[in-house]
Amino acid sequence: MVLKTAFYIFIVQVLCFKTYETCKCEQSDIAFCYRSIDPHRDIPTECHAGLKCDCRSKNLTTFPTKLSQTPDRVIWLNLADNLLTNITREDLGTFTGLRFLDLTQNPIQFIGSKTFLNSSGLIDLRIQTDSLKYNSLRGLRSLRELRINGNGILPELPTKVMSHLKDLIHLVISNTAVKKLPENFMNGYKQLLILDMRDNKIDSVDAGAFNNTPNIRELHLSHNHIKTVHHTIIKHASKLKALDLSHNDLTSFDNDFLANIPELYLLDLSHNKLVNITLNIPILTLDLSSNAITTTDDMHFSNSCWIQNLNVANNSIIKLTRFYQIDKDLIPSQYTTKLQKVDFSYNGIQTIDSDVFERFYELKKLNLETNLLSNIDHLILSRNVFRLYLADNKFTRFPNIIDKLKFISWLDLSNNNIKDIPLKKLVDLISLRYLNLKNNLLSHLPVDFLSGTKLYDSFDLSDNPLVCTCALRNILTLSTTENAIILGNCTENETITIDLKVFKDIANYNNITTAKSTAKPDPIDTTSTMTETLPDETTTKQKMTTISSPTKGKLPATRKTTTSESLRKEFTTSIVFNVILAVVVLLLIFLVVVLYVKYKKVYSLNAYHTKRDTVQMENTHDKIAYSTEEN
Repeated sequence: MVLKTAFYIFIVQVLCFKTYETCKCEQSDIAFCYRSIDPHRDIPTECHAGLKCDCRSKNLTTFPTKLSQTPDRVIWLNLADNLLTNITREDLGTFTGLRFLDLTQNPIQFIGSKTFLNSSGLIDLRIQTDSLKYNSLRGLRSLRELRINGNGILPELPTKVMSHLKDLIHLVISNTAVKKLPENFMNGYKQLLILDMRDNKIDSVDAGAFNNTPNIRELHLSHNHIKTVHHTIIKHASKLKALDLSHNDLTSFDNDFLANIPELYLLDLSHNKLVNITLNIPILTLDLSSNAITTTDDMHFSNSCWIQNLNVANNSIIKLTRFYQIDKDLIPSQYTTKLQKVDFSYNGIQTIDSDVFERFYELKKLNLETNLLSNIDHLILSRNVFRLYLADNKFTRFPNIIDKLKFISWLDLSNNNIKDIPLKKLVDLISLRYLNLKNNLLSHLPVDFLSGTKLYDSFDLSDNPLVCTCALRNILTLSTTENAIILGNCTENETITIDLKVFKDIANYNNITTAKSTAKPDPIDTTSTMTETLPDETTTKQKMTTISSPTKGKLPATRKTTTSESLRKEFTTSIVFNVILAVVVLLLIFLVVVLYVKYKKVYSLNAYHTKRDTVQMENTHDKIAYSTEEN
């Protein structure tokens, strides 16, 4: 009864508790540091010592004026995720030393015209509002980074509000209702290096929109509704290095668009509606994933387009043909492409021309997973390829092309229809470190399969219908020399998994069925089961291993083997439950103690008052008796 009462009292106290300012402030010699994001400009890092106050998610409706330290010493103040609606000069008047202020995730409806007059030292400001007045940002002479979130409502660009902020280096305007970027809307921002206008409703960009921003390095226009881009919108942005137009509605891309930006290293055109592309300038990374490209004949890259990383994943390409206009008469010493990483995954490719990758002498990673390939032996690949992804295809055997890739270290053939493991191929791949054969049709393993596995960092044979044979037992015996964990016997319909401690990332679950044979039982007695202790904390990151070996004589009844994943889940659930239970018990004990002390005090106080009243009554009676005797 006492515990039940204590629990009810605790619930009432929690529900009726009033939240007060609980901002966390700490003194720091580097409360706020700022450095120019331009690596080509030698600007030293500017650091400020003072108080760093975190007031996020405190349900504040007003500025935290009751900070334990003086507000003028606060350098860094985060008020994100509160209930602030109005920001006035009185709110910020005492915070004269601010360098960083975050007001995002607040329902701000009004920012006064003189709010920041006393915040001339502010360098980084982040606000979220759907209403900005002409002088809302007046006084921010030192501002270098400004982030404005328009709550999806801000109807127009706050160009007039920012007209005096000519020293901005990083500008973010997101989540607004802006639909158009007019000509010269960024006029005068000659120091601007990064302009981020992602996640708006922009559907058109006028010619010359980004004129007079000669130093801009990054332009982000993703997650809008842009259908076309005029080739003159960045005519004077010759120093542009990264252009992000992903997640728009582009159906074509003007090659002349890039004519005046020779230093571009990243072009992201993913998640559009492009059906073709033509490029003739060097680009480090080109992302064309998730478009509407149906054939590589519509991809035209000239000899001068030295792409290093190409991503054409998730399109609708059925046949892969040459997409580089390379003169075959040029010998390798005269010309080679710079392509190092190629991704054609998630397309539906059925065939690949043999010369598609012929001149890619520096190719290192090739991703062809999730297609309809069954044979790639005819491909001409560079010997330098060290990662090859062929998962989720239609392969029924190991590709012979693997023999030519002497430096391959990562091979993924999972989710195919491979039935046999060519041991000689694996032995010859001396650089192989990762091998994934999960979910194939492997039923038998070569006797010497694990003879070279000490060279691997990881291999996966899970989800294969492996048959429990003497050869498999020999493999398991060999695996014990590599400190494998062995639990149980090999019985009919029993699940086992193979994992060696030297491996780092092994999946589990191999379905082993007993080979039904009339052969005599193996003379070696394997009825005894060896069980080693589980690995310590440093090795628990590896999957738990269950290796079974054939039993002598009659097979025991079918039993269910607990997998490492289920054990881990049960262990985690048990820990969480025990922790919660312990916390509840401790809480109840604490409440009982508090109530006991409280009631003890009340009882002592009542006893004191009772005793005092008794003494007073006795004194009164004595006085009455004394008076009676005198009379």
